[in-house]
Amino acid sequence: MTVLASIDGGSTSGAIIERGAELATAFGEDLLVLHAVPETSSSDTEEPEGIAQEIVENTLSETSNVQVVGHLGDPEVRILREAEDVDASYIVMGSRKQSPVGKALFGSVAQVVLLNTDRPVVVVSESD
Repeated sequence: MTVLASIDGGSTSGAIIERGAELATAFGEDLLVLHAVPETSSSDTEEPEGIAQEIVENTLSETSNVQVVGHLGDPEVRILREAEDVDASYIVMGSRKQSPVGKALFGSVAQVVLLNTDRPVVVVSESD
């Protein structure tokens, strides 16, 4: 099985990868790092996979059991699909703090994933 670590290229990406690597090592599994970027993103000058690869290389000293993938599209859809495709044992992802109004109106990728998967989800917050 595989631990899926979903990053967004932000400040918590390294912590998400580290937590995913800890789980993968503890359970003797591979780590899959996913960087999904909305197609409307103005920051897609680099390919998502290349960005993820760079973050992995800057975060982990050992990458032999790490695979990196990048996708354009709705992050929550891509995360759920990738978790299903690889039969992920865990999904590790970040969550940003939002105001109560922001949560009610917009939700979050983490919230959508939590509500639509039966796999354990580990959420790494900005303060971790």
